[in-house]
Amino acid sequence: MFITRLSLFAGLLFTLLLSCGGSDSQSPEPTEVSFQLFPAGYFSQGFREEYSIVGTSPGGLMLQGTHLELTQAATSFNGQQSNPVRIQNDWTDTNTNQMFSNGSTEYYSTDVDNKTLLGSQDLISSVIGIPTSAAVLPQTAKIGESATYATYMDGAGNVTTLTWALQDAGNNQASLIWASETRDVNSVLLIEGNTSYVINTSGARQSMTILFDVKALADPVSWVGTKI
Repeated sequence: MFITRLSLFAGLLFTLLLSCGGSDSQSPEPTEVSFQLFPAGYFSQGFREEYSIVGTSPGGLMLQGTHLELTQAATSFNGQQSNPVRIQNDWTDTNTNQMFSNGSTEYYSTDVDNKTLLGSQDLISSVIGIPTSAAVLPQTAKIGESATYATYMDGAGNVTTLTWALQDAGNNQASLIWASETRDVNSVLLIEGNTSYVINTSGARQSMTILFDVKALADPVSWVGTKI
């Protein structure tokens, strides 16, 4: 049962991811500060960011591995020029020493002022997903702002909604949360999760956390990531 549960988890995980002036005597209110949503150079070929990740669950899962984000050369995707970002996860179940790997390549439009998610391709199955709708991702945002940026529908009619939100993390930093939820044709929640980065005003990431919850398993997995 333990192995079956973790195998299902491996097949689903990660399918789902300038400061304003102020006086020396008083910091600006959080809502007055703008934060870049992506680090400098994120969509340029060769950008690389890697984290050491540790995952646990109430049911006793103990996981350890790495999370990699690597931007590749611009290419055509679904008839449009795109900036592809490879997101790969490799981890081991430390209870059984089983090893797992998964991830996807996310394709973004090349227009800086109209950056949208064009689609993705699974690294293991090579299945391509195209959003049924996609909104422009802003270059910057302020604490308290949020939006839906893409929706997907699969062959069974399940709908996955992707959102971003910016929350206060203290110390002039913000928590940028990339979240997803999948609901069936009756709007029953099947899967939800998020990847959250603590960022500074220039978008540089300090750390990450991940939550992944397949409702049928009733055993949400929480990850903590440290930049390598």
